[in-house]
Amino acid sequence: MTKFELIREVMLGNLAETVPVSVWKHHPQHDRTPEGLAEAEIAFHRRFNHDLLKISFHGRYPVVDWGCEVIYNGAISGSTTCKNCRVQEASDWEVLEAVDVNAGEFGRQVRAVELIHEYAQDRVPTMATVFDPAMVADKLCEGPVTDYFDTHPNLMERVLEIITNVMADFANATLDAGADGLFIASQHSTETSVNDEHYERFVLP
Repeated sequence: MTKFELIREVMLGNLAETVPVSVWKHHPQHDRTPEGLAEAEIAFHRRFNHDLLKISFHGRYPVVDWGCEVIYNGAISGSTTCKNCRVQEASDWEVLEAVDVNAGEFGRQVRAVELIHEYAQDRVPTMATVFDPAMVADKLCEGPVTDYFDTHPNLMERVLEIITNVMADFANATLDAGADGLFIASQHSTETSVNDEHYERFVLP
């Protein structure tokens, strides 16, 4: 049974003796170019031969094209941070506009998917990592985005609509580039991250 067949059967609820396994990690420094990320992901898969390859773009990829300056400070998790955030105050949200997902940092991630697909096709199914809009908004601003949910709720609904459309375009671009599916990442789906009102209004939609 191929890895594609194994994942398909499990998704259909047909569990067999073989249980699919996937592992993933960040690849700091390598993940700043399409070629570097592709080489790192392919080498990682060759080492572990897992059944599902999650493509782990660097953790601030969605905010670079909006103006955030991103650095890797040596975190053991491989996570990146924003040296300078795009949004410092509420007025910065008001001028946020959509970006082209086939150019800039978004475009580099799409290119990485294309390169990984050259290796993965007919070998292992892949998932592109896509952040939910609230997570992107949180990474765009200085301080927690929930503060803006409280102080500027109507503005944030408009902002999240812009981000949602961009991330949907990016998701489709990765699928067109060869990804077999999407890994939707969220950091605002727990009681410790948002209250019920915030979740219902800003995260769930």
